[in-house]
Amino acid sequence: MNAVDVKVSVVNVMGQVVKTMGTQNLVQGGNLISASVAELQNGMYFLQVSGGQAAATYRFVVNK
Repeated sequence: MNAVDVKVSVVNVMGQVVKTMGTQNLVQGGNLISASVAELQNGMYFLQVSGGQAAATYRFVVNK
């Protein structure tokens, strides 16, 4: 399988990048991305994952 450089970022509802988790070299298929949200305020955020020809956005909520 070919690996692809994948960029992972957290974006707030205003469209501002609030956290960048850098670029990871991942193979196609199921991968697990974990990150601390301790520094984020309560609210809704979007996890943007992009690499190669593909991109995906996932919504998540921080509620401490």
